Amino acid sequence: MLGTPIGFGNQLERGQELLGESVDAFKAIGEMWELQTCLMLYATGYFMLGQFRKAEVIYDEMGRYGAELHMVMHQGWHQAWAPFCRYLQGDLDADSTYLALERAIDLSARAKDVANTVAALQHMANLAVREGHVERAAELAVRTYDCVSRYLVLVPFLQRARIDAAEAALFALEHAAVSVPASQLRRIVRHGYRVGGAIGLMYPFLKGPSQRIHARFVALDKGALAAEPLFRNAIAGAEATPNRWEIAQVWYDAAVCLPSQRTAYRDGARTRFEALGAVAELRRLERELPQ
Repeated sequence: MLGTPIGFGNQLERGQELLGESVDAFKAIGEMWELQTCLMLYATGYFMLGQFRKAEVIYDEMGRYGAELHMVMHQGWHQAWAPFCRYLQGDLDADSTYLALERAIDLSARAKDVANTVAALQHMANLAVREGHVERAAELAVRTYDCVSRYLVLVPFLQRARIDAAEAALFALEHAAVSVPASQLRRIVRHGYRVGGAIGLMYPFLKGPSQRIHARFVALDKGALAAEPLFRNAIAGAEATPNRWEIAQVWYDAAVCLPSQRTAYRDGARTRFEALGAVAELRRLERELPQ
């Protein structure tokens, strides 16, 4: 599957072409294990591109094969990704998404699949932030950080869990969470953007998110004036990638942290979320940044 290393290098359009050819080849010869693995990577390439509907359809195809063939690991992969795609598009409520992700963790425990446990937890951390669940975000920051710290394989979309843990910890700090000590949350934030940034030197998918979390952390500690050039740099870096959801998130965070430019950044974030069909993100924007 030559498309895998190419996609890991964030050359996603070319990677998707090659993975699509691999999917067709595995279907032609009836190699079902490799087919499901390839479908997982193919779907996740679309997820990284911000094409959530395309990703959802392919995750569901993988999930059907997993159920038919009683492959617990692939069923866990499906539960970790497809429901989260539906949530982002506004097709699944938060409570149902939490339940699906906990089921993914249970399935992954049966399969001894640490990688997919990371995926489920990072999506739960994302969910807690987007729903404004402060204490749950704090607790999931710790769970996600602990899990990804044990997962040493440099798969970029899973190592992004370091950023998701940091984002959940930062959100908890911003909203004065009490269930986890602030000192512990701050360590998770620093670890996330520093290690994520280091991995981003090899896998550029992580570079922009790491810069975004660093900028938002500086805004919390030192204020908008200190954070402003960091946000400009993060936006410039993100805009140079094909990762459309990541681009929209930088605009959103800039709107949160830079009050003097809030209207422009909020409008930019809204436009980008609308283009993605990211209904959950639009709900968050209206809740956190009402006009």
